[in-house]
Parts: sequence; structure tokens; C-alpha cells
Amino acid sequence: MQRDTINGIILDITNDYPVPYAIVKASATDSYTTSDKNGHFSIVVFPSPGCEFEVYHIGYKPVKMHFAHSDSIRKNVIIHLTPAAFNTETIIVSGQHKNSTHEDLHSFSEVLRGKELERMMGSTIASTLKNETGLSMRSMGPAPSRPVIRGLGGDRVVIKADGFSTIDLSATSADHAVSLDPFTVDRIEVTRGPSVLIHSSSATGGVVNAVRNEITDNFPSSISGLLGSYYETVNNGALGAGVLKIPYGNFLGRFEFGRRSSSDVSTRTGVLKNSGLGLSNLSGSLSYRFSNGYTGAAVRNFSLDYGVPGGFTGAHPNGVNIRMFKREYTGLLHVDLPSHHFPSVTLRLSRNYFSQTEKESNGLTGAEFGIFHYTGSLDLLMNHFSFFDNGSAGISFEYRDFNIGGFVFTPHTVSRNAALYFYQSKDFGKYFLEASLRYTYGDFFPRKSTQSFNNRYIVNRNFNLYSFSVSLLRELTNKVSLGVNLSRTTRLPSTEELYSAGPHLAAYSYETGNPALTAELGYGAELFGILKLSGFSFSLNLFYNPYDNFIIPRNSGRLNFATLLPVYETTGAKALLTGIESEIDLDISENIRISSSFSYTRGEFSDGSPLPAIPPLRNITSVNYSINNFTLGWQSEFGTAQKRTDNFEQPTAGYGVHNVFTQYSLISEYFIHNVSLNVENIFNKEYRNHLSRIKVILPESGVNLKFIYRLYF
Repeated sequence: MQRDTINGIILDITNDYPVPYAIVKASATDSYTTSDKNGHFSIVVFPSPGCEFEVYHIGYKPVKMHFAHSDSIRKNVIIHLTPAAFNTETIIVSGQHKNSTHEDLHSFSEVLRGKELERMMGSTIASTLKNETGLSMRSMGPAPSRPVIRGLGGDRVVIKADGFSTIDLSATSADHAVSLDPFTVDRIEVTRGPSVLIHSSSATGGVVNAVRNEITDNFPSSISGLLGSYYETVNNGALGAGVLKIPYGNFLGRFEFGRRSSSDVSTRTGVLKNSGLGLSNLSGSLSYRFSNGYTGAAVRNFSLDYGVPGGFTGAHPNGVNIRMFKREYTGLLHVDLPSHHFPSVTLRLSRNYFSQTEKESNGLTGAEFGIFHYTGSLDLLMNHFSFFDNGSAGISFEYRDFNIGGFVFTPHTVSRNAALYFYQSKDFGKYFLEASLRYTYGDFFPRKSTQSFNNRYIVNRNFNLYSFSVSLLRELTNKVSLGVNLSRTTRLPSTEELYSAGPHLAAYSYETGNPALTAELGYGAELFGILKLSGFSFSLNLFYNPYDNFIIPRNSGRLNFATLLPVYETTGAKALLTGIESEIDLDISENIRISSSFSYTRGEFSDGSPLPAIPPLRNITSVNYSINNFTLGWQSEFGTAQKRTDNFEQPTAGYGVHNVFTQYSLISEYFIHNVSLNVENIFNKEYRNHLSRIKVILPESGVNLKFIYRLYF
């Protein structure tokens, strides 16, 4: 009987790292082999009339490979293993392909990882995620950008790295950047639904978590790592970065570096002056494994210099330059407990120092910000607790010392908050229930300000908040499921929303807070469903989110005569956000897939007038052709005109933008080379992002050739 030898490599689908010592078994015989320390394997099979073999590894889902005919056998194959479904301390099912309807729906999560993450990679976390369903990007140039989920931004969207909050000012103003570079992350999780309350009291928002695995018990068998580069033509943007992992017994050292630079962005109608940036990122961590857990510590320095373009009324002609710096210390302890009901506990602690300086075009300092920030959390994993199957409970605290200088008169303020949270789930077979509850206490202690600030304006504030979220999923058949999610959402006002007073030149505004604000309060209702057939899936979400007190800064229509800047006042108002989202995936053949998503949000105040900064209806459709290690695709993004605008907000026209992408993986004995080449806005279309504050100056970037290279070893 004819025999064929199949050679291949086994990779982790979340990060393309080799999986050593996996078992590869030929189904028709008892023969088997194991992958070597670099993930390579070789096995003999009987190809006619077909062959089948299976791949196993502890901690991964088993994979079956089948070739129907001898001429279809590929002698060199890449096999991706998916981590087995598990609940982490934060109850996010992530880093895997979901293999059941429950996993598809009840986690409300999206995950970018592996080659998909490389293809979508942008210069910021927001530009990387902007094409995900329900997400859009708020921006004020390339560097100061932040994700928006269903029209909600700011503190309603929590950004984390390895479960630790990223400390910066990006949630408070459009000109502030996120202190996170996405290039070296293994995956990015976007989570909505009841599990959001583990991290935030804002149940209708979401959580973005960039996973680096800096402190981990998942050790490679030998020295491994990543080297990579990124280049794009629209701004001559370039990046070089690397990660090195060195195991030694029960210890693992992880070291990371990255440098990014870019010049001004080119658009179809001109150059966006003062939009360049320079970034430096350096970190080191040490993990230690012991018999029933692991622990570790990490330190990271992050610095970013970037420009905010000028050209608005009251702004300097050449814009404003911003310098950010953050030093972060994190520590983690995870212990497996000798208890069936309480299997593990995880402690997280962090200390951050953050500074930001905004300089005017003449070199004078317009604003200075300094933050000392301390956080901690203790999470207890739970199994079969009372009525429920599994979940978690935890406590967290946060201490923030926030000082402002320059020509901004917001007082030096100390804020504290503490939270108790509880999340549980129950599987009834055809039904699946999730429930979460969070209580938050917060207080603010502003110190007396100086200069022209009215001291009678300064008052201490404290808040007691509670939020809940309940989700119920009903599996009608093995192909159709429906669900509902109900929530009560609250949010502490920020220091800036309470106490701001003064010009913010980089944001082109004179900002005034409101110390009498009450906590943000709203409710959420969502209906969702999914249809899954062989080679076809369709999902639909409808949401209805009324707010009794929606905290928002609004252009008052007045100018501050000393600075000629428009006055933005922080207010609380009744508001309503409604919308619809859908996704369609269709496999035309074994190699061709069509995917399409629709997202629409409508926001309005109680009098029917539009909320500001609401994205228009968007459709993103892509066609992918994949064979062996090669992928070729086309992506089109369509947006309708947004004419529902707040007072003094500029409407935007509809648009259609088209992109082409290709990817290739080259596997050698010790290395994996991944290459991605994207051509964005291939027809050099002039269009404007409605959530961009600079849309009144210039459109979005023109045609852009983007090259991404990653070397895994």
C-alpha cells in the first residue's frame, strides 16, 4: 500500500508560537509521533482513498485533519491549535475559536489574535480595532485616538493591558493619547455584557484588554521571542520592536522593546501639519512558577511625543506639541487553592507615574499634568457556588493623585474608589444564564486652587453606585439561538468633569466642569440572536440604552474672550442610544470566505435633538482567499452621511473606501516568518471620519501602503 510522509509544524493560533511535544496520531493506524521543541513533526500516512490524523496537546482542543484524495495531500502543512476553553480570573473566554453557540453569544466578546491581528494592525489600539463590529475610532490626529463602542467613549470604555488599567488621560479629552502600543501584544480582547462589571461599573460600555502575558505560568521550552517591523507610506511611519523570553528552571524572564516614529500624514487634499509622533517602549518582567501557582513582577517605561494639528478658531497656527511619559510597576500572584468551590485566587497590584506636558507653538508650556496612580484587585474564582455553575467574586481599589499646572486652573485633586463585584453563570442545557453585580464607592478631595479660580467652586464629593447586568440565552435548535441582556449602568464623574476650569489649547476649547454633577445613570436592554449552518453564520443585535443622567461636555456656543476659545460645559442630561449590529460569514468554498458587518447607533437627548459625536451607519465587507500559507483579500468600508449633529458640530458626507491585503508565512526549522502587505484607501478617496476633531481641516489619510513583518523564533 502506498505511503506518504507529511511534514509540518504546529502553532498556537493566538500568537503563532510553536507548540512543542504535541501528539500527532494517524487515525487509520496505531502510528504516532510528537512535535519537537520547535513544533515540527513528520508522520507516515496512507493517503488512498483518504487519510486522517489527529493532533493532541494538554491545554489545547484536539484537531482532526482529513484529506479526501491522495492528490490533495500537502506534504508540508501548518496546524493551528486552539487553547481549550477556560474561564480566566476575569471570566473572559478569549484567545480561541468558539466551538459552541453558548460561547459564541454569552461571552459578548471579540478577539483579534495571530494573523488576523497582524493584518488589522495599526499604529494605535483604536486604529487596530476600528473595523470590528460596533467599534469606531475617535481621533484628533494619528496619535490621539481611542476606541468608541456603540457611540460610547471616554471612561465608558475601559482599556487594560494584561488585566491592569492603562493609566493616561485619553478618556478625558480628544487630544490625549492611549499609553499603549499594540505591536507586541499577543491578542486583543473586546468584551461586553455582564462580565464587564468585573472591571467597570459602566455595563453598557465595554472593556478592551491587550494581552501580552508579561507575568505568566506558560513557559516556552527554550529561548523564544519575536522580532518585527512596521512601515507605512502615508506618513513615513516606521517601527522596530522585539520580545525575548528566557526560561530558566521555574523562572521566566521577558524583555520587550519598541520604537516608532512618523512624520506628517498625507491626505488627498494636503498634508496634515504637526501630526507626527515619536514613541519609545521598554519593559522587563520576571515570572516564577511554584507547585500551586505562579507570581511575578514587571516594570515598563512608555514615552510618546506627538503633535496636535492647528487650524481651528483660537488654536495656534502650528498646533500644539504633547510629551507623555509613564512608568508602570505591576505585580501578580496566582494561587490554586485546595478547594473545589474556590479553585484559585489572583492578586494584582500596580503603581503608575504619568506626566504630560502640552507646549504651544512658541515653546511656552500651556498645560502640565502629573498623576500618581495606585490600583489593586483580588479575584476569587468560584465553581458550583450555590445555584450557579461557575463565576468569580472580587474587590478592587484605586487611588489617584492628579495635579495640573500651566494655564489650566483645575485644582490638584485626590480621588479614591473601592468596588465589590460578583459574577456568576448557570448552564441549564437549552438555557444559559449570566448575572453580575457591582458596588462602587468613590470620593474626590480637591485642594484649594490659586490664581483666578473661584475657591467657592471647590467642594468635596462622594458617591455610592451600584450596577447590575443579567443575560439569558435560549438555544432554540442546534442552529438557532436567541438571547436578552438587561442592565443598570452607573459611572463616577471624572475629576475633569467635576472641576475643570481653563483653556485646553490642544483640544481647541475652554473647559468648565460642574462640581454639582450626580453620578451617570442609565439602563440597557439588548436582544441578540445567531444562526449557524454549515459554512454560514448570521448574528443580529438590537440595543436600547436610555440614560437618566448622561454626563457630556457640550459646546455652549460662547467664546472665552481672553483666549477666543469655544467654551465647553460639562452637563448631565437625559439621553437615549439605540442601534443595531449584524455579522454575516459565508464560506464560498474551502478557500474563499465572505464576511460582512453592519453597525448603526442613533443617539439623542430627551428633546429629540442629536447627541454629538455619534458614528454613522457603517458596513465593512471583506473577501478572503486562503491556501496553504498564503492569504489574499479585499475589504470595502462604506459609511453613510451623518447629518444628525449637535449644535456647532459639522456634518459629514457618506463614503466608500477600499483596501487590498495579502499575507504569507514562511516556515523553517527554527523560524517562522509572517509578512503582511496592505494597500489602504487604494483609490485615494477623500473622506472624513465623523468622530475626528480635525475633519474641519482635512480629510482622512490618502492611499497608504503598509508593510508588517514578524519573525518568531
